[in-house]
Amino acid sequence: MVVTIQLRSVPSSEEKMQLNWGIAGAGNVAHDFCVALRTLPRSQHRIKAVSARSLERAKEFASIHEISSWYGSYNEMFNDQEINIVYIATVNSTHLAIVLQALKHGKHVLCEKPMGVNKEEVEEIARFAKQKQLFVMEGLWSFFLPSWNEIALQIKLGAIGKPKLMTFMHSKTCYQQREKFYSRELAGGMLTSIGEYPLAFAYMIFKGKNPVKITATGINFKTGVDKSHSLTMIFEDGEILTSFISCDVNYLENAEIIGEKGKVRLNAPFWCPTVVHTPNAELSFQIPKGDMETKFTNSAAFSYEAQHVRKCLMSGRVESNILPHEVSLTIAGWMDKIRQQLGVLFDQDEADR
Repeated sequence: MVVTIQLRSVPSSEEKMQLNWGIAGAGNVAHDFCVALRTLPRSQHRIKAVSARSLERAKEFASIHEISSWYGSYNEMFNDQEINIVYIATVNSTHLAIVLQALKHGKHVLCEKPMGVNKEEVEEIARFAKQKQLFVMEGLWSFFLPSWNEIALQIKLGAIGKPKLMTFMHSKTCYQQREKFYSRELAGGMLTSIGEYPLAFAYMIFKGKNPVKITATGINFKTGVDKSHSLTMIFEDGEILTSFISCDVNYLENAEIIGEKGKVRLNAPFWCPTVVHTPNAELSFQIPKGDMETKFTNSAAFSYEAQHVRKCLMSGRVESNILPHEVSLTIAGWMDKIRQQLGVLFDQDEADR
């Protein structure tokens, strides 16, 4: 049986609170986020400005997305009084400084994953956000996707019995050509780029349980960040997460959650699937259609996390009720332990000790 699930991409309520977004960064991910925002009502989400490391780059991005204001520095944009929230889509190594800068200027923040390159940085962000009473959330958009949430619901309803094993495999050689994947200075590597998603799914499905054992091994680029890594995490009640994330081969895609009575299989890419196979049905999910092509698969579905952020702010929350700081802190701690076993050390690891 094939079931197609259609969800509204906008809230049913018609409150008039408008988020005026400032976009920090003018790369591919920022492009996709802007496409996603435009699938939502302008009365609720407006792209007010973009900033980049150069004015020319910001101006070009603004022209493509018909944004009225552009700035050649992040600080200039943070001084724009019309902006009430900032989306940060810069390279990993810059997240801490830019998030703190935005908070100092009184802006709410949605920051691309990983929010910090280690747990210490995430702690600093969470602490300062609470002090300023401002909203900050890590952009782990998969938590808000209809497909991921339907999987969690199916498991809760007993579709596969108690979940015992989660396994994820993904590899594409094209990642080798992109600096964000191989650069140590940018806090790159396959773990920080893609490997966080299996950890996030394990947190969701295993209900925030802690691993009692983490075993990681892999091969690093000459730069010192991971090119391939294999991971096994054993949790409190014997649940197991295994993942293999690499850029050494093509055609490797597999994602399954196996329980005592059956399994769920996610179509690729597993961090934003639109087809999910359960023991009883093939579920198909329709995501919003943007007015431009996105650079990455299915990323017009960024709209779901933007929608959630607005709901939080309308409710006066300074933390997400779905992805609170504790989730980001927990996953960052797991990633620190994994990187230690992989022999991946960033400059920030020494600086934050």
